[in-house]
Parts: sequence; structure tokens; C-alpha cells
Amino acid sequence: MSQSRLQALEAMAVSKPDDAMIHYGLGLEYRKAGELEKAADAFGVVVRVSPSYTAAFQELGAVLVALGRVGDARRTFVEGVAVADRTGAWKAREHIGRLLAELDAAYPTGERAEAPVTATPGSTASPDAAASEFCEGGTSEATGQTDPIDSTEPAEPAEPSDPTS
Repeated sequence: MSQSRLQALEAMAVSKPDDAMIHYGLGLEYRKAGELEKAADAFGVVVRVSPSYTAAFQELGAVLVALGRVGDARRTFVEGVAVADRTGAWKAREHIGRLLAELDAAYPTGERAEAPVTATPGSTASPDAAASEFCEGGTSEATGQTDPIDSTEPAEPAEPSDPTS
């Protein structure tokens, strides 16, 4: 997104501070630009004003992981799972649940990241690559770790076969 479009989103967010869609878009753009603190703030607004918006919990948690705020990320994922359960968003529940399991495997209870996750020396990854990869699935160029979400996973489960046909 061009700088002028980012500025337009920022202006809209000021004029409509409780508009979840504007803040969600702003969070995505901040994440793409590597402005992770601003992304976390924008996604935080979304979960505050639209507490059923499960995608915002996923994005916020991934950004918090990239910032090294593992405890906050874990709480965000736990809350996202609860929201998905409450709203019947089974696919979001499945995805956020896997992100939580990966986080718990990477950081046993009580363990915190020593520093924000950043690109490894010699990597061409952007500063937010870990958040992006953690959220989208696949192997992170920034961390070299594999996200448990198989990006080739079908979007919906196959329909059961009809035993009468």
C-alpha cells in the first residue's frame, strides 16, 4: 500500500475510532510495513470494539509473537479460541488453536522470548516476516521454524459420502 493510502487509513481511523474494519486494515498495513507496535495497537482496537472478530485475535497474537511478547500472545490466542467457540467459528477456532499449540511448544509455560523475533543475519525477510509466516502458515524465512498450519490444507472438510448412492 502506498504511503498516501496508509495516511488515508490513519486519517479514517482518527475520524472513526470505533470502526473495526478501518483499524483491521490499518493493522495489516502496519504489519506489512514492519511497524509491529502500531499493528498491535490497531489490532487491539479491533478486539476491543468488535470482540467477535476472530481474525483480529489471530493477527494480534502473531504480531505479539514477533514482538517477543509471548505471554500477551498466548492470552490473545486463548481469548480468540474462546471467542471462536462462543460464535461457532469452527475454522477460526481450529486455526487459532493450532497457533496456540505451536506457541506453547516453542515457549513452555513461563518461558518468555528474550527479544523480539527478527530476521536472521543474511536473510532478506522483512521485520514482520515472523508474524506474517506465523499467521499464514509455512516455514518462516525469519525464524526457520515451521508453522503447524499446513498451507495446503483444504479450506473446508470434505463432505461425507452418501451411503445411499
